[in-house]
Amino acid sequence: MPDSIEEAMLGVPAQNPHALAVFTDGQEFWISRYGVGITGHWHIAANAHVTHVVIYHRTHGQNLIYRADVLRIFESPPGPQVRRFVVFQHAQLLGTTERDWPGFAGGGQNPVRYWP
Repeated sequence: MPDSIEEAMLGVPAQNPHALAVFTDGQEFWISRYGVGITGHWHIAANAHVTHVVIYHRTHGQNLIYRADVLRIFESPPGPQVRRFVVFQHAQLLGTTERDWPGFAGGGQNPVRYWP
């Protein structure tokens, strides 16, 4: 059971991994049974270089934690604010956590966190 972004990133073999962690209630979040999916749209920096995404998915009273490899980050359709989607692959359900999002992410209520 990972209780932090750091714990969710344990065992990642990539050299110099960088992660984006997102909180979702499932709106616009989709994952296939093959581990491919999309996070929904977020305020993500245009120059963000991330290798992995950690997804904190609050659903039905549980907080599910996934980790996946980032395939691509692209802008959502035009609107009043620029937001971006993260397309991922090789998603793994790491477990659940009883920690709330601020406790898991090590910060405030912002639904996006960068690691390290």
